Amino acid sequence: MISTTKPDRLDLFFLILPFAYWLFLTILLKNTEEKWLRELYGKEYEEYCRRVNRCWPWFPKGV
Repeated sequence: MISTTKPDRLDLFFLILPFAYWLFLTILLKNTEEKWLRELYGKEYEEYCRRVNRCWPWFPKGV
């Protein structure tokens, strides 16, 4: 028999956890790896960032 009880707080935590983890990694990468790449490659990396989306690489910007 299927239970129809209310979801508890742990369920909500595990629902939010992947989004919180994604946000954390996005901020971390932007402030560390992207900064390092900007310093290493300069204008070439800036142009690359203008053409490519950070999160969804298969959707080009401007579409």
